[in-house]
Amino acid sequence: MIITDMSMSQGLRNVLDILAELAHNDTETDVFESNIISQSVLPKSEVQIYLNELESQLVEYYVTTIRGKT
Repeated sequence: MIITDMSMSQGLRNVLDILAELAHNDTETDVFESNIISQSVLPKSEVQIYLNELESQLVEYYVTTIRGKT
């Protein structure tokens, strides 16, 4: 599954939206994650699952799309 897959859960979409808002800020990971947890009103463990899922999808996208073109 890649990020553009429409089967993304609403929780994952919410975390992705917050992530997109915060991505332009130069913050440390713990502050970054704390902001996402605070704004999403989800349990920390659930947010961490979503962040790990997004990271996996980004790596997969990079390997299959961006890296594959070089």
